[in-house]
Formats: sequence, C-alpha cells, structure tokens
Amino acid sequence: MKPAHSFLSLLLLSSMLAAPVPAQGSEHAPAPQPVLTIDLHKEAAAFHVAGPKGVFLGGVILSLSGDVVHYFQGLPPLLADFVVLGVGAAYGEYVITIPQSSLPAGVLIHAQGVVADLVIQSTDVASLSIDPIGR
Repeated sequence: MKPAHSFLSLLLLSSMLAAPVPAQGSEHAPAPQPVLTIDLHKEAAAFHVAGPKGVFLGGVILSLSGDVVHYFQGLPPLLADFVVLGVGAAYGEYVITIPQSSLPAGVLIHAQGVVADLVIQSTDVASLSIDPIGR
C-alpha cells in the first residue's frame, strides 16, 4: 500500500473511530451485517455494499490475498495488504463501478466492503477473477 493511500485510509478510519458509539446494552438493536455483491458486466465490474437504512460511509477494498487481519481494536477484520478501490457517502447502498480492463485478467482478486456509521463493519470476503480470454 502506498504511503498516501495508507494515510488517507487511516485518517478516514480514525475519524470514524472518534465518533461516539452507543454503550453496550443500549436500546438500539445491533446493526445488520453489511453485504457485498459483485456484478460482472461485459465491460465493467460493479461492487455493491448494502449497509444501514440511513446515510453511511461505504467503501470497497481489494487484495491479492484472502487473509484477514485485525489491525487494531475497534476495527473489524479487514483484508491483509489491501488497496482502497473507492470510498464515499451512501444511502442504503454504496456502489462503485470500474472498467474490467483496470483489473488484471486471470488473477484471483479478493474484495471486501466496509461500512461506517455509528460503528465500523466489514462484509465477508468475496473473490473474482477476470477471464483472460475476454469472455
């Protein structure tokens, strides 16, 4: 991960960690687990992160390794050696679409969605591989 991307990622995550978190045992029900789905179209790959019903900060990270790591307390398990594909504000679902040509063909890529509102959550890890023949 490049230093500029690391700094930006840590800055965004630390600002979310500084937000007040409801105490355990409060009346709020636990937040539903976010879900990542990947749609491969003829020319593009779309990553959908379904999050809470309201406004949240969503993101998608990619890695060549499927290993997950607990970077520090307060963060969910995240992909090891990840790069940030995209981050942005969303309402109900965060979507980022990229050209398939920007992903290496024939390489197994692991993706994970991250959601931050009152708590930071991550999705299960999903994997994809772009067909090297172009089908």
